[in-house]
Amino acid sequence: MSYHGYKNLLYPYIFTFNNLSVAVYQGKGHSLAQNLWDIMQNYPRYRRDISALGIIIDADANLPLDVAQIYADKLKGSFPAFPITPGIVAPGSPRTGIYVWPDSQSTGNLETLLIDCASVVHPDHRSGAENFINGLEAKHKGHWRGSDPEKAVLASIVSILQPGQANHASFAQLDDEWVSAQTLAQVSGMEKFWLFLHELVGLTL
Repeated sequence: MSYHGYKNLLYPYIFTFNNLSVAVYQGKGHSLAQNLWDIMQNYPRYRRDISALGIIIDADANLPLDVAQIYADKLKGSFPAFPITPGIVAPGSPRTGIYVWPDSQSTGNLETLLIDCASVVHPDHRSGAENFINGLEAKHKGHWRGSDPEKAVLASIVSILQPGQANHASFAQLDDEWVSAQTLAQVSGMEKFWLFLHELVGLTL
């Protein structure tokens, strides 16, 4: 058996709700498509026993449609109905779909979506963080690549909400309202993602 470097995928986080169990695997970036293919080939029960398979990934600088096509091509042998359109859940057994952050339509990433949420629930924090980042001399930011500017803004916001804590500590706090009635109503990417997840796991709103 060949592992092809997908060891981390074998240890999911498990979340349960009533009679529903969701396994969340951390994907290892650009290796995710190959890692998934390897697992489906080596462990047939992964594709036989699940009710749904969803992939959630950043668009980064790519078009979401192009990202979705990569995964559809890679997984069509195991999941012929896997959709090529991001944000769509294909019915069947299992249900399948891919959501491409920030909104399955635009370039960007999870940070893009969360900064949009901050515009709704933490507008002063976002403004202050962006002023701070923009005010730094270029020599302090020359090593940044890709989404690093957005990561820096997001980390600055979190440092006010949860001083000394990692970003996820703030995201997990209901009082910090990253995922809330306000963001679901006013941030289209968050609403789309919420609806995608409910349809994927078979929950009614």
